[in-house]
Amino acid sequence: MVILVAALASCPAGSQKALSLDEAKINYAHNSEIVSMIDSATEVMQFCASEYGIKTEKNLLKFLPGSATALTWELTAVSPMTLKPVTSLVFTNQDAALAKKTALEKEGKEVFITTRNPLVIGNKLAPLLEAWVSWPYERKIERVMQLIMYRFAVKTLKRKDADTLACFLAEKATEEFLRKKISPASPILARYISEQRDARTFESLFPDFVERIHNLYAHKDPSLDAEAILKTREMLLNTWIANYRQNYTNRFLTNAYVQFGNPLPSDAELAAFSFKYKNWKTYANLFTEAQENVSQMLILIKKTR
Repeated sequence: MVILVAALASCPAGSQKALSLDEAKINYAHNSEIVSMIDSATEVMQFCASEYGIKTEKNLLKFLPGSATALTWELTAVSPMTLKPVTSLVFTNQDAALAKKTALEKEGKEVFITTRNPLVIGNKLAPLLEAWVSWPYERKIERVMQLIMYRFAVKTLKRKDADTLACFLAEKATEEFLRKKISPASPILARYISEQRDARTFESLFPDFVERIHNLYAHKDPSLDAEAILKTREMLLNTWIANYRQNYTNRFLTNAYVQFGNPLPSDAELAAFSFKYKNWKTYANLFTEAQENVSQMLILIKKTR
């Protein structure tokens, strides 16, 4: 179980106060990148209202100033030669996460920290971070879509799977937004679709990678010492990665995952991997039934409530 050890009462950016989009646009009128991100968020809200009938409250979205690059830092710790986490904690402060990492490593644990951007923190819809102005255009659009779709899935659809459903709907809505606002032939749209496809491809391959190490630890040869087991681990992973790289261009459209395995991931990193697409087959089938149209899919979902 993952425990949130620092609530957003103390925001991830420290003492900074979250602003409404209108307030942020006034306060940062001199910063064209922030104004552009806010304008894009407003445009997405208008798009969702006109295309899908999803109307949002005026101050639904917030903007959080500051240098924080993520909303949370998730810490996963494992004992040597196991993949089962002994500690899973989520921090809204990076320094606190790093301090805990140091303490656990002194206890002999393997620790891995990864950034996460959940849709909700402290029972409130997550804010947009100032640092995200550097994100690619399509990722900023997708993030706002995720927040709007999450709110809709919770408040209107009353879905228990609101988080994963929102991310699926947001992906498809982002594609529709880019087609209409830019061009169906846009390289931005092509890049977005390719990156999303590659993320799912990588996730489908990852369990086989982890299973090799799980089996090694679960069926340890009692005649082998720790050093021999770790050498076997390295050999198993390098064999898998060699095959992975040999077949990379046949499986992937982008270079996003070409460096995987350099260096070899730790056991804590393997244990921390998050499977984002495990429920997507059901959504994809419904999307196909809806003739690959978000508006039609929402109609089908409402009918099955």
